[in-house]
Amino acid sequence: MGSDDGPHSNSSTHITGNKRGSMIVLEGCDRTGKTTQAHKLVESLSGSGRPATFMRFPDRTTHIGGIINSYLGNGSELEDHAIHLLFSANR
Repeated sequence: MGSDDGPHSNSSTHITGNKRGSMIVLEGCDRTGKTTQAHKLVESLSGSGRPATFMRFPDRTTHIGGIINSYLGNGSELEDHAIHLLFSANR
């Protein structure tokens, strides 16, 4: 660490000059407005000059996302560990 490094310095920031972003997660029951609030948050952050990206999981547009969607919609029979791994792979 150089003499400029403060107590909150991030060595990867110091080396590359890039700051790491933050991930904000909204959790809650179905149909409680999480998507609406997430879109409002992205709009607010972007409007204040902070780059923001909306992400949603599971991503149902992928093959794995389709399997997850089927599991969530129909209650298709998958072992608990298998569905957990599918959710992880989908991210």
